[in-house]
Amino acid sequence: MTNLEEDYLILIADDEEDIRLNLCDYLELEGFETMNAPNGAEALNLLQNNAPQIIISDLMMPEMSGLELLEELRKRNVDIPVVIMTAFGTIDYAVKAMKEGAADFITKPIDYDFLLRIIQRVMKTAQLEQKVKEQQRQMETDLHLAGMIQKTLLPKPIDNPRLVMNYRFEPLIEIGGDNLTVHTYDEDHIAVALFDVAGHGVSGALVANLVQNELTKRMEEERPPFNVVEHLHRFVLKTIGDTGMFLTLVFADIDVETLTLTVCNAGHPDLLVWKQANHVLESIGSHVPAIGFPMRLTSDNAESKIPLSSGDRIILYTDGFPETIDHSGLLLGKERFKEIIERNIRFRPVDFLDEVFRIVDELRSDEPEDDRTLALVEIK
Repeated sequence: MTNLEEDYLILIADDEEDIRLNLCDYLELEGFETMNAPNGAEALNLLQNNAPQIIISDLMMPEMSGLELLEELRKRNVDIPVVIMTAFGTIDYAVKAMKEGAADFITKPIDYDFLLRIIQRVMKTAQLEQKVKEQQRQMETDLHLAGMIQKTLLPKPIDNPRLVMNYRFEPLIEIGGDNLTVHTYDEDHIAVALFDVAGHGVSGALVANLVQNELTKRMEEERPPFNVVEHLHRFVLKTIGDTGMFLTLVFADIDVETLTLTVCNAGHPDLLVWKQANHVLESIGSHVPAIGFPMRLTSDNAESKIPLSSGDRIILYTDGFPETIDHSGLLLGKERFKEIIERNIRFRPVDFLDEVFRIVDELRSDEPEDDRTLALVEIK
């Protein structure tokens, strides 16, 4: 007996008693534990109090056949490999059983040595699958924990006498490459930066956290937007330039005391400004290329300055919105997304965020394919 057979329980299901008992005797001599049932229904009853590692089931049995047993196991989410036994003339049914999820099949009369090799192969496969599932569960646990940690790094909403800032972040998986960073100088002056790392999941989140740490340091120094972008560009090229990863970023300096918005957009989707006085939605496109491309950024026309008034709103978002595929297979696009923004701009901030997400979710044909972040700043 090898270690592979130790503590392995095999359930034999066959309506012919001689076959059941002979199989049990042979397998017990090979070091397995066995139990048996005359049909699929009795086999299911045995599973209530026993957990065999393998089921060897005849294909044709009264009350419940091998195919019906397979179907019932699938319905109950019972993950036990099943080896089907079949007469030579019913091999087509055995092939069907394989398509239905059987691990393997063997023809009667049984070649015991061949059966043993099948059992050992199925056992090894089951062990590998179990290891993969355990690793998958651990990865899901780690991702969930990482997602919780990432959420603690997100900024707190702002609501003071001069302005309101709120946002909604939905990563593609537990963690993502979108990042919103906010620095409050005082209640009249904040800086908001939204960036999107190329790629999803763990790699995107790691790069996002790396960049956020550097971004936060530069925000605290009250640097102008382009200076921050230029510094981050050099930082990214130096630290992760050889990975080929890059990020788009929009940096908005909002000064309510001077009623001025200063923006630098590095390859990011348009920043939108709703002008309450004339009900116009203005767009501020890219000033410089995305951060991380191997090129020098120039300061020519690298910023936009926009006058602000009470009631104006500033909207920042990532490309997970305009790159949504609708039910017709068409890209939502930035113009249609802007129309959604404009139609719902009068909602209070939190309701506005929820409504935009709801509309885009109704339009999309499938699950989101990218992280999505939407932020709104309102001048009171």
